[in-house]
Amino acid sequence: MAGENVTLLAQRAGVSRASIYNILDGKAVSLTILSKILDTTGYSWTWLITGNGMPAAHWEQATTLVPRMKYVELEHGSGTLQPTGRHKLFETELLQELGLSPDNAGVISVSDDAMAPTMNPMDDVLIHLRECDLSQDELFAIAVDDQLTIRRAERAKGEASWILTAQRRDIPAIAVSDNLPVQVYGRVRWIGHKL
Repeated sequence: MAGENVTLLAQRAGVSRASIYNILDGKAVSLTILSKILDTTGYSWTWLITGNGMPAAHWEQATTLVPRMKYVELEHGSGTLQPTGRHKLFETELLQELGLSPDNAGVISVSDDAMAPTMNPMDDVLIHLRECDLSQDELFAIAVDDQLTIRRAERAKGEASWILTAQRRDIPAIAVSDNLPVQVYGRVRWIGHKL
């Protein structure tokens, strides 16, 4: 509907306002009514019924689906990020500005409040899966002790080793060393807050 009001959409589609409100409320409507609305808006039946693909043809060029990822523990205390089969829709222009594509990006949900208030549990984080070398003051998705979390990489002047810090000061920093293996999954490029 893209900012269009219910009355205008109903008039353009040749259906009643009640039909539009029924759809918005999750109530059943006839295929004839759905067909009129889809024809008017240009939305796809496949998208409406299955949730697959794009809502409308013009979205193909303007938007890109990025895979959602989840942390999966493997044997021997290690883990990996794997696609969930679900996706998040991003403007293609934004991905290009960030140097990302669906091949090198993934979306994860923040699992803890270590970086609050910058990011909170259930916020979405877009990460560059190929940027795994730590860099000063950047945020990274990491796994420590089989837990996926987000931390800021810091290196004190003259020091060779990295420290991964939380925004909350009551959470201890993680010193990267041979004794404490840290798996870096990618650099955070975008944060989406849940309201």
